Amino acid sequence: ARIEFILFIDELISLLLKSQESNGLWGWWKNTNTSYWISLHALEALYQARAMGFNVKLDENKLTDNMIWELDNNQDLADRIKILKIMRLLNLRINYTAYITEISKVGKLSFNNQLQLLELKQLCNIPVSADSLKSFQQLTTLGNIYFPDKHVNTDLQENDIQNTILAYRILRNDSLTDKATLAKIRNYFLEERRNGYWQNTYESAQIIETILPDLLGNNARPDKPELTISGDISKTIKEFPFEMQLDPGQKISVSKTGDLPIYFATYQRYWNAEPKRKEVDFIITTTFDQTNSGQLKAGKESKLIVNLVVKKDADYVMLNIPI
Repeated sequence: ARIEFILFIDELISLLLKSQESNGLWGWWKNTNTSYWISLHALEALYQARAMGFNVKLDENKLTDNMIWELDNNQDLADRIKILKIMRLLNLRINYTAYITEISKVGKLSFNNQLQLLELKQLCNIPVSADSLKSFQQLTTLGNIYFPDKHVNTDLQENDIQNTILAYRILRNDSLTDKATLAKIRNYFLEERRNGYWQNTYESAQIIETILPDLLGNNARPDKPELTISGDISKTIKEFPFEMQLDPGQKISVSKTGDLPIYFATYQRYWNAEPKRKEVDFIITTTFDQTNSGQLKAGKESKLIVNLVVKKDADYVMLNIPI
C-alpha cells in the first residue's frame, strides 16, 4: 500500500509539471492565462512533496526571473500579494517590507487581501498584531468563530471560509492567541461540513491542511467522539445523530470524550405565563400595516408584518407566526 501511495504521488507531481506554462506558472488549464493563486497552490504542493523526499524538477531560475518581472509590472493588488507569497516560497531575497508597505498604502484592499498581507508579514518575520482581527470575528448560533466580509460579493477566493482559514493561520502563529479561540474556529469549519463535505476540493484541501495537525495533536488519527450519560439513565453513545426523551424528574449527567465536537441540545416544554422578551441570537418584531394603536377594525383587511434581525450566523431559520 505504501508503494502504491508513493507511485500515486509521483503521478500527481508529473501531471502538475506537465500542466506548467512556458513561464513556469499555472493557469486554470494548460495553455490558458496565468493564475497566481493557482500557481501558488501548485507550488506549495510541489515544495511540500520535495520536502517529503519526492523528486520534483522545477526551473527555479526561470521562476525567479518571471516573478521579479511580474512584481514590477503587475498592478493588480491581489495578484501582487500572491506574487510576493510565491517569491517568499522560492526564498528570494527582496525587500518584502517595502513592497508590503507600498501595497498597504493603496487603501483599497478587501478584507481577504488584508489577511493575506498579515500572513505574508508573519512569513517574512515582520511583527504583526493579531489583536486587530478581533473586531472582525463573528459568532455562529452554535457559538463558533468565523471571519466574514459583508462588503464584497463572495467568490472562490474571497468568502467566509477563505477569510477564516487565513485568520486561523495568523492567530495560530501568534503566541498570544488562546487555544479556546482556535478550537472555536476549528469547530466552525466542522459546522460548515453539514452534509459530510465542504463546497469543493480546493476548499476541502485548504481546511484539512490548516486544521488537521491541530486536531490530531500527537495522535495518528482523531479519536471518535463518545457521549456518556449517567444517573437515572446509563448509556454510552457512539453513533450519531442520537435522540432520547426523559421522564419528568429524571436526573442525568453528560460527559464527552474524543477529539471531535458534539453538538448537544436539550429542551423541555412548559407553559410560561409571563414570557420575557429575549434578543440574544434573533430580534423579532411584528406590526399591523393598518393601525398604530394595535387594534384592528372588523371587516378591514390587514397585513401582519414580521421583521427578523439575525445577530449570529444561521443558514436556515424557521419561524412559527401565530395568528
